[in-house]
Amino acid sequence: MEKNVIKSLIIEYQQFTEKITLTERDIHLSDQLNYVFVGLRRAGKSYLMYQPIQHLLKEEI
Repeated sequence: MEKNVIKSLIIEYQQFTEKITLTERDIHLSDQLNYVFVGLRRAGKSYLMYQPIQHLLKEEI
């Protein structure tokens, strides 16, 4: 896959995640650990990751 295509997909996904309205959850994930989220469909696994993603985007990381 071309580099430009990958860059445009990343930018598109970042714009998508910025528009999601979240209810802040009191869940803090460590930066030094790796996590595997396992659960039923539509249980909130992706939703759980949107909070840290939005935080990183606000800090322009």
